[in-house]
Amino acid sequence: MITKPKIYGFGSACVDYRIHIPDMGEGYTAKVLVDNVLELGGGACANCLVQAARLGADCTFLGKLGKDPQAETILSMFSSENIETELIDTEQGTLSPFNIAVYKGLGNERIGGYLLPNSLKSITCEEAARLAGKMEEGSSVIVEIGEIPLKSVLVFLKVASKKDIRIFVDVDLDPLKQLRAHFELFEEVLTYADIIIPSYEAVKDVYGISNRSYLTAHLSVRLKKTIVITAAEKGAYFCKDGEGAKNVPADKIKVKDTVGAGDSFHGSLIYAKAKGHSLEKAIRFAVQCAQLTCLGFGARTSMPYKSEVKQFL
Repeated sequence: MITKPKIYGFGSACVDYRIHIPDMGEGYTAKVLVDNVLELGGGACANCLVQAARLGADCTFLGKLGKDPQAETILSMFSSENIETELIDTEQGTLSPFNIAVYKGLGNERIGGYLLPNSLKSITCEEAARLAGKMEEGSSVIVEIGEIPLKSVLVFLKVASKKDIRIFVDVDLDPLKQLRAHFELFEEVLTYADIIIPSYEAVKDVYGISNRSYLTAHLSVRLKKTIVITAAEKGAYFCKDGEGAKNVPADKIKVKDTVGAGDSFHGSLIYAKAKGHSLEKAIRFAVQCAQLTCLGFGARTSMPYKSEVKQFL
C-alpha cells in the first residue's frame, strides 16, 4: 500500500469572494448594498487537492495564473496547505481566476456563484501537453471539465493516458450549455478517464436523466467506465462496468453549508483509491469526509484532516 500518494490537479483554483446582501424581496432589480464580504480559497480542482493534502497526500496543482493580487492569494493558500506550485505558469496581462458567490437574508440563502473569465481559458494545447508530461509515473490526477478549454483538456488527457497514471475526470460545468462544447468532443474527453466523477447538475440535462441512480447506471453502460455521483443526504451512487448502480448512504447530520462537500468527496475518494482501497470502501470514506465538510461554512473551512476523520468514524 502506498504510504504517501502523489496526486495532481488540472483544473480551477480561484479566490472565492462570498458576498452577503439583504433580502429585498422577489422581483427587486435595483441597486443592493453588500453588507459583508468573505475572501476564501476556491475552485473545484484546488479544493479537491486541499482535501487530499489534509489527508496526507503529496499534491501538485497544474495550471496558469496571472500576475496579480489574486494569484498571490491563491499561491499563498496553496503554500499553507503544503500543495506544490512549481508547475503553475504565470502570465502578465491575464486575470487570475476568482468567483463571486452571493448569499441573501438572515437565512444566508445562496443565490448563485459567478465564475469570471480568466487565465485558465488561455491554457493552450501545447501548454496542456507540457504540463501533463511533467507528471510522475504511478500517480493520480484529477482533471476538471470547466474553465480550461476542452480541446486543451483533451490534449492533456491524451498525454497523461500514455503514462502509468490513474485519471479521474470531474465534469464541473454543463459542457453544452455553459462551455458550448460539441457533444462528441465532450464524450471523447471522457474516454480517457479511469473513473468519472461528474457533478449531477453538470450532466443531468446533457443526458436528460434526473434520477441519480439511473443516470449513474446509464453513463456507466454508455461510456463503459466507472461512474461515481454524489447524492447529498443520500450519500453517493456508483456503477462499475454497467453492473447496475449501487448506493453508499450518508448519516443524518446537521448541515451548515454544502458548498465544497463535493470537492471534499472527490479529494478523499482519490486519496483512498491511491492508498489501494476498493472502490466501495473509498466511497464510504469519501462520504464521511464530505459530511464533515458540511458542518462548517465555506468550501475549505471544515474539510477534515486525517485525525478528524478517524475520530468521526
